[in-house]
Amino acid sequence: MAFIKNRKIQDSIFLANDLVKNIHSKTRGNINVLKADLRKAFDSVHRPYIYDLMKKMGFPLKFINWIKVCLEASKFSILFNGSPMGFFKSSNGIRQGDPLSPYLFVIAMEGLSVLMKDKRDSGHIRVPGSNGVYISHIIFADDLIIFMKDDLDTIRAIADIIQIFGSFSGLQLNCDKSKVYIGAKSSYKRAIPSILKVHESSLPVKYLGLPLFSKALKVVYCQHLVEKVRKRISNWRSNLLSKAGRLELIRSILFSYSIYWSSAFTLPQLTIHDIEAQLSNFFWSGSGEDKSFHMISWKTICKPKDEGGLGIRRIGDWHKACVLAQLWDILQKRKSLWVDWVYASYLAKTSIWVKIRRSYDSWTWKHILDCRDILRQHIRYTVGDGSGFSFLYDPWLHNGKSIYELVGDRVRLVMGIPHDTRLLHYIHAGHWILPTPTSTEMLTIWPIIHNTPIALIRDSIYWKHNNGVWNVRNAWEATREAGPKVGWYQMAWNSPTIHKYS
Repeated sequence: MAFIKNRKIQDSIFLANDLVKNIHSKTRGNINVLKADLRKAFDSVHRPYIYDLMKKMGFPLKFINWIKVCLEASKFSILFNGSPMGFFKSSNGIRQGDPLSPYLFVIAMEGLSVLMKDKRDSGHIRVPGSNGVYISHIIFADDLIIFMKDDLDTIRAIADIIQIFGSFSGLQLNCDKSKVYIGAKSSYKRAIPSILKVHESSLPVKYLGLPLFSKALKVVYCQHLVEKVRKRISNWRSNLLSKAGRLELIRSILFSYSIYWSSAFTLPQLTIHDIEAQLSNFFWSGSGEDKSFHMISWKTICKPKDEGGLGIRRIGDWHKACVLAQLWDILQKRKSLWVDWVYASYLAKTSIWVKIRRSYDSWTWKHILDCRDILRQHIRYTVGDGSGFSFLYDPWLHNGKSIYELVGDRVRLVMGIPHDTRLLHYIHAGHWILPTPTSTEMLTIWPIIHNTPIALIRDSIYWKHNNGVWNVRNAWEATREAGPKVGWYQMAWNSPTIHKYS
């Protein structure tokens, strides 16, 4: 859900795209997806339902009474011919714009999550899952997606859950705006829309402001982003702005549009080119379409100031850093449903460093795998208790390699150990405890292992730069194509005068 600590909106996007990746496959498309729209969600929720749910969740009665006063003490007035007419109280809903409302809505939606979990645990519904991690639905604020296996009993049970939840919470399904996306392998294509009382549709569809799709991210899916930049530029009276003013608009507003997209997807090169062409035209002429003479290339403008540029970041470079951030979260095992799903469905018995890229993997996962070699150059493994690292496949040796890289799979076969053997089996009291070598490969690798230090901490992965401080900006700085510093930087940018913006 949204508004939860450490929860990223990208987690919901990654999960949704990963779960629909094979919906169009005639061999793997046995999943159906309901994108539910709740009718006037914030205005319709029953207040007594929220109070009862808070009580069951263990909130103190005094706190619940405070919430009750906040919701019920407010009064409203109607403007009639420009004049307010009387005051009246509301009896239902939570006010949009109230700082409390998002959190109260999360609590309200918790009732649906409980119903879904109970039905799944009791076997009444079948949902996508792998190695104990099941995804029946994703909620982010009032955006709700429900995933179900191709089973009539499951579909009927989902319809019942939605009806029951709506009856006691007030959050009813808007059947006109809700859509169901049916897997290509489904045996019940005619029955599903009738049971759920919604219309069938097809991907892609917009979810949390981004496209939800099953195949590659096509240029046509990104036209909304390109048009958004073009429309924003056309609305500005930019002929009244100096280049410094245009630069600030590019840096603070226009670039932010692509940041949200790049935090979830790797944009097609043609889309990046279209956006950067508009930004360059806007900077030099004040219009996104006017192709006047550009005195300096956009690539040079996008260099840092101390390298002779104006401090704008190239979209492609920032995209790469955002993908590395996804990979970093996986390596660090950040507490999130998305990371749990990755380990359950992709990395249950292997390491991400040897995971093979498959044609039917999701677009997001493919790009994460493609960036492994880039990130690996900038991280180091520190061996601790051995619980977090794969003995065979993680690059924890002091030379930055893995056992598998140096001697292949032969060591595993000779030792008779499974693929998912952890390092802790060969560490005791801060020392290496290795079996007697019985093969050439073991004789080769054992001295390297003994030369790898063991720290009295948990296994850790560190960022090599910036004193070990990881963030997307530092990743961008470390992985971009850096140029030489210019000698006039201090003179040009450390001037005590105020820059002219208009």
